[in-house]
Amino acid sequence: MFKANFELTVLVAGKPAREYVNANYADPFIEGLRSTDYELRISNRSNHRALAVIAVDGLSIIDGKLASSGGDGYVIGAQKTTTIPGWRLNNNEVAKFVFASQPEAYATQMKRGGNLGIIGAAFFLEHKRFAVTRGFGGVPESMGASKGATRGIGTGFGDRARHEVTEVDFDRDPSTLQTLIVRYDDREGLIRRGFRLDPDPSAFPADVGTGCMVPTGWAGR
Repeated sequence: MFKANFELTVLVAGKPAREYVNANYADPFIEGLRSTDYELRISNRSNHRALAVIAVDGLSIIDGKLASSGGDGYVIGAQKTTTIPGWRLNNNEVAKFVFASQPEAYATQMKRGGNLGIIGAAFFLEHKRFAVTRGFGGVPESMGASKGATRGIGTGFGDRARHEVTEVDFDRDPSTLQTLIVRYDDREGLIRRGFRLDPDPSAFPADVGTGCMVPTGWAGR
């Protein structure tokens, strides 16, 4: 999802997850496959440093508390992209994001499962006139109950993974706030919501397989 120089993309197996849209929802949806890891790629296409405050299932991915756009986040350089693989454990490690059943979702386990199925990123540009807040920099670059919330799938606390950051100061400008939201549900949930899960379109749909289809009963003599 792209908005005002900022982008939020869900990556599954290193590739952007297909986004589904229909007239009943303001935000795009993706399909979440249980037990599948995912990552969040955030991009800053502006010419200034930016802060991205990220929430998954209503929780901050930095400290696991109820998310606020005024919370801590990741600092991204001008014209840079960062991929975030999981919930922050410390400055060196994360627990991977993994699609999970409702009982296994991290928010459910923390007794805060009212906002499952929603990923949000609040972006701010830097402004020296405002108070300093904490952010995380030095992350790898270019690797990187709500309305309609699902109850069947959420994001779990996955395997431990290496992901090093350093703490930096950032002067956020509240007037530059831009919020991007991507929602997710399992296949059955998406169908119930009215999404058509057709295969991805192809520029050359005939380029599948080789040779002619063999007629029934043909023996090749």
